[in-house]
Amino acid sequence: MDTPNLARKAVLSSLDVAPGPGLCATSHRLPPSNQTGATAFGGNARLSDLGIQAQLAHMLKDGHLKFAQNTIYVVFLPPGVQSTVGSAVGPKDYLAYHSHFHSDYGEVHYVVVPFSENVQLEKRAAARSILETSLNPEGQW
Repeated sequence: MDTPNLARKAVLSSLDVAPGPGLCATSHRLPPSNQTGATAFGGNARLSDLGIQAQLAHMLKDGHLKFAQNTIYVVFLPPGVQSTVGSAVGPKDYLAYHSHFHSDYGEVHYVVVPFSENVQLEKRAAARSILETSLNPEGQW
């Protein structure tokens, strides 16, 4: 991992969200990869929401992630990976988003945070999206 990314990792790993009992038992951060940028995602410079779901499902299946009820998996995208949801592109159109899918293990809730040069903005966007997921897991406003 590059030296500039180590400082960023320390700031983002200190994200602590405690929305209260019964709303969200834990938030889970994906383990940091030794790879950076698009190489960590098989060379894809653009990663759709379906691609995120496929990565999470694969990580659950191969044991890199443990499934637990009331867990929110938080995906911080590295530089070089552009997140897309339909025609929207992060961070131009959104700073973070939350969604869910049904896996072999149960319903998986997750937050995706596109890379931003402003690490504090990235951290605030993640915290807000985690809280939104906790309060409204289906995303129906």
